[in-house]
Amino acid sequence: AAAVTVTGTGVGTVIIDVTIEDADGCKSTAQHNITVNPIPTAAIGGAASLTICDAGMLSLDGVPGFVAPATSITTHAWTLTPGTGAGNLSATNLEDPTFTATAPGTVTVTYQVTDNNGCMSTVASKTITVTPLPTSGPITGTNSICHGATTTLNGNPAGGSGTFTGGSSAHAWT
Repeated sequence: AAAVTVTGTGVGTVIIDVTIEDADGCKSTAQHNITVNPIPTAAIGGAASLTICDAGMLSLDGVPGFVAPATSITTHAWTLTPGTGAGNLSATNLEDPTFTATAPGTVTVTYQVTDNNGCMSTVASKTITVTPLPTSGPITGTNSICHGATTTLNGNPAGGSGTFTGGSSAHAWT
């Protein structure tokens, strides 16, 4: 065959020899060196599961890595795939973009890098859960009381997630 396909299965230098022999038995040999470079790494830092409130912003943490002989990461590539939720990325070509939620549900972000040798990492991905905002009100209760008397008001919470009694999901009256 006049051409051959070579797949780099190990990192390092591979020496390829080709010997051509014609019908008269005359031979010629050529040699070609191929450097097989390691692939860079890409990860998305932070917690294993990411949760954000609708309309909220979340800083994404791209964690690139390269292995010598590469000396740098030249391309950062983020993609956003809406599931049941939606959002936007501040940029798709930065190491640490910001995600802004625009609808409740789930969204998947992926991150991939390319090093200065042109080698691409595998794709890292995470799912972001966008929770709906709770609503408060209308506030119900007595509109007029006498000095020294008490009344009970109800904030009528709805939506959101979890319960509205105590802890981080408590009512805040001011």
